Amino acid sequence: MSETLKSLYESGVKSLESDNGWNDRMTARLDALLLLLHCTEKTKEQFYAYPNTIVSNSIARKYANLLHKRKEGYCTAALTGMKGFYKSTFITSKHTLTPRPDSESLVEQAISHVKNLSSRNNPIRILDLCTGTGCIGISIAKDLDEMERGYILTLTDISLRALRIAKLNCDRLQVYAEILQSDLFAKMKGRKFDIITANPPYIPKSICKSLAMEVQKEPKAALFAKDNGMFLIMKIIRNARKHMLPSACLIMEMDPRQTENAAKYAAECNFMQTETFKDLSGKNRGIKIAI
Repeated sequence: MSETLKSLYESGVKSLESDNGWNDRMTARLDALLLLLHCTEKTKEQFYAYPNTIVSNSIARKYANLLHKRKEGYCTAALTGMKGFYKSTFITSKHTLTPRPDSESLVEQAISHVKNLSSRNNPIRILDLCTGTGCIGISIAKDLDEMERGYILTLTDISLRALRIAKLNCDRLQVYAEILQSDLFAKMKGRKFDIITANPPYIPKSICKSLAMEVQKEPKAALFAKDNGMFLIMKIIRNARKHMLPSACLIMEMDPRQTENAAKYAAECNFMQTETFKDLSGKNRGIKIAI
């Protein structure tokens, strides 16, 4: 008997819900649908309008394979190669950290800072370190376009594979950016910016096994840092000042438990203006440092 969009979707939901680690029915339904739409190249509107559309055996097998990988812990974005973030959808890959809603707070902090800058700060110079997919820097740039503020965007990452994805996202979302392979500020000698953003690796390796399975499937280089996760956070803070224009700010994501130590270290580096900001769930998500 041939499968239809509806029957495949229903079997997909049951498959995900049958997994012992799956306790969120809404997530199972959403993931089953997103994977099905990806396999069939259908829109959500087409799915609901034509649920009895026949699906080929090859697509049904592809869908079953993706469901199996999802149950193994791979996140849906890694399997579909796309992820919504802020106001756009970004290409992802196994070489990039999957964009997450928590990181949207960095974009909001950056835009808030721009609103306080004089119109003489034009164009706004933005540096996004550890850019990955480019989602943070690109999202800031697109908002500046809407505000009719000029910008010069620089995206850097130590991973060439990640930078290729960032370039694809720039092209797809029509954002011009300078894209450089750089170990943090290594290739920024003599350059200064109005806004520096960073979502560096900040998870201690010691807690790897306690992380959610889908986080463990992320690229290790984008997750873990030594010195209890603080190594890159402190390195960025220590080297940021010489790359900051007057009235500039550094906005950095980290674990909620790291914000206090990061703020203390910023004070040791003679930054007098440091504040903590929260994510969508109300948890401390990072710090904003100004000269």
